[in-house]
Amino acid sequence: MTKSSWGECFKRQWNDIEVAAKEVGCEDRLHIWPDPELKGYVEEAKIAHWLYKPTVEKWNSLTASESKAKFIQPVLNKSQTAITTS
Repeated sequence: MTKSSWGECFKRQWNDIEVAAKEVGCEDRLHIWPDPELKGYVEEAKIAHWLYKPTVEKWNSLTASESKAKFIQPVLNKSQTAITTS
C-alpha cells in the first residue's frame, strides 16, 4: 500500500464514520484520532479540529444521565424487514 492509497482509504473511512454517526444520532459522541501524517491528504483544518480534541475521559460537561449509553433503534435498509417476536 502506498502512502497515497493509505491516505485515500483513511479519508474514505473517516467520511463513512461521520455519516454513520449522523445517521444514528451520536455525532456528539464521535472522536476521530487522525494520524498527523494525513496532512496533505485531508484538509489541515479538519485534522487540527480532531488532533488535540479531548477524549471522553476529559469531557467534564456531561452529567451522569447524559453519559449513559442511549438505546439506538436499528436502522434498516429498504430491502430489510424488521423481525418481531410475540
